[in-house]
Amino acid sequence: SGARQVHLWGQEGASWNQEAIPPEGASWNQEGAFYGQEAIVDAGFKSLSTDSGFAQPKNLAGWAYSPAGDEHGLLEQTNPNASSLKIGDRIELIPSHIDTTVNLHDWYHPHRNGLLEPAWRIETRGKVQ
Repeated sequence: SGARQVHLWGQEGASWNQEAIPPEGASWNQEGAFYGQEAIVDAGFKSLSTDSGFAQPKNLAGWAYSPAGDEHGLLEQTNPNASSLKIGDRIELIPSHIDTTVNLHDWYHPHRNGLLEPAWRIETRGKVQ
């Protein structure tokens, strides 16, 4: 899994900013983010396999991921006490099935003990015959 950029959902696909009106049922907090929120992430069907369910946000209790198309996914705040997200936050998603997720990428950037390891090229990508 890797960190993904978060963009808060806004009117007509625009990112929310301080001048924006929060969506119905949401409120601004002191950090400038709103809760009762949804966030768009750059991980959709082309990044994460869904054959064994949807990916799970890592260390982000009270949030649920679902695909929102080929290129993007949706994080929804499922608990009003969950931490808020701000524009630019990075998150990690844990794939539900690693085998079919690996097949979707040319390179992997592994982490070990909190450190980034050298990248792994997926040599067999697209080699099914």
